[in-house]
Amino acid sequence: MARRHRDYLALHNVVVGGAIEILILVVALCLQFGTRRYFAPAYWFLALAIAIAGTGAADTMHLHFGIPYAWTTAFWGVVLAAIFWWWNRSEGTLSIHSITTRRRESFYWPPSLPLRLGHAVGDLTAVPLHLGYLSSAILFAESS
Repeated sequence: MARRHRDYLALHNVVVGGAIEILILVVALCLQFGTRRYFAPAYWFLALAIAIAGTGAADTMHLHFGIPYAWTTAFWGVVLAAIFWWWNRSEGTLSIHSITTRRRESFYWPPSLPLRLGHAVGDLTAVPLHLGYLSSAILFAESS
């Protein structure tokens, strides 16, 4: 079975693609945390960088390390739960309306990366469970 690549940056070289994704993420983090108040371009650039890096991480786990989709789904679920537990324990709230300090913002962004859980679950339903990508998209669109 041929390996499919959805991560364009890793298409020819996983190491170079991963390095580029990490660099984009670091630049975006520096821009976002370098602002003193909400600045839409920095905010959305970081959101995009997290999506790029998270997708790369999810694809790398399965396509290059051979970790089954069920395991990557479980892994990202545990990581997400741990981040929310730590955030709530540290700050006493998970409310996005209470993000008024850099410390609280530092808890806001990390859950975005394991939200690749959705990517892993979509791949799980599409490939091993044989629903296909269109059916999986419809399934998750209906449940939201």
